[in-house]
Amino acid sequence: MDQGDAYKDCGQAPAYYGCRVKCYITADAHASFKVNDKFTFYVNALNIFNRLPPLDPVTYGAYLYNAVQGGDGIFGRQYRAGAKFNF
Repeated sequence: MDQGDAYKDCGQAPAYYGCRVKCYITADAHASFKVNDKFTFYVNALNIFNRLPPLDPVTYGAYLYNAVQGGDGIFGRQYRAGAKFNF
């Protein structure tokens, strides 16, 4: 990921912060239980290892934009449960 003014130039403070942002991987789990033809119960665990994205203050340092609040996985581990009804 480049943090510059033009493609791969590292124009925005290359000495302050590197031109690459570390990658991270998340894993999700899903299970569903079909009770009958009209009712299914499900549970999800998102980001089960609670990995957070790396901070990239140079690229996302725009006015009134908080880099900590934007990005996949920023909420950490999440659990969801629900039911699906068919008519």
